[in-house]
Amino acid sequence: MFKSLTVISNYRNSMKRLCLILVFVNLFIFKFYGQEVQISEAESLRNLGNSYYETNPENCIVLLDSAAQLYEILVNHKQQAYCYQNIAFAYNEKLENIDSSINYIEKAIPIWIEIQDPINHANILKYLGMLQGQKGQYSKGIETIRQAITLFDNGNFKAGIAVSYFDLALLYDNTNQIDSSIHYFDKNKVYFESKQDTGRIFTVNNKLFEIYIKTGNYSSVSEIYKSNLNLENSNRVYWQQLIDYYRISMNYFKLVDNSELYDLNQEKYKQLSEKLTQQGIMVK
Repeated sequence: MFKSLTVISNYRNSMKRLCLILVFVNLFIFKFYGQEVQISEAESLRNLGNSYYETNPENCIVLLDSAAQLYEILVNHKQQAYCYQNIAFAYNEKLENIDSSINYIEKAIPIWIEIQDPINHANILKYLGMLQGQKGQYSKGIETIRQAITLFDNGNFKAGIAVSYFDLALLYDNTNQIDSSIHYFDKNKVYFESKQDTGRIFTVNNKLFEIYIKTGNYSSVSEIYKSNLNLENSNRVYWQQLIDYYRISMNYFKLVDNSELYDLNQEKYKQLSEKLTQQGIMVK
């Protein structure tokens, strides 16, 4: 066991050293070559960083942070902000480090304000509100998301409003305001059903699935389970959504003592988890 842990630790350290070497090589090139090469190298750093998002978020962060610095030199503030946002996503969604995620979001927000991009500003405000909710700052998070909705509304960006409804519903769920939570999840779902966006529908169904289990509304639970069962093979449904669906289904069928459907979803969960692990993807 200790030998295996040492091998894993040495591998991770080697990968980190490789990333740092790549960063220094790129910085050296930046110093001695023209802007065209600099732009190409910045894009290479960004793309390489993004490629590590699923398998090695630490490397992703190192590379994207370096890319952001180079985009600042190139006065490409839009790409700089995108790098900061992707770093924030990696910290929160892969490393569960909310404070560092918020720190990078707060680097991106002034950029969107400066370059007068209200839609991207609204997008990251929405995400910030969600993180504030995760920290227990529910009132603050709700207010931040409502600011995002105002920006989206001013820009007549209905998809952004619908996505904001989803995050608003999450905060209301966390404060046990179940009726408000279901109300905003339903508003989100109505919009994406009108767009036939199976990925978004699947995600909101998962949340309603959990809420209806929690409230004992088993007739609605059954409808949601069947709805997502019909969507699970859609190419617009992401692996994390399926993992969540199988996990919630297992919890439900254990609760109602349905061993057949529990075993079915457990097997689906196991097969998908093993497949993802073999690909080097971190399963949560």
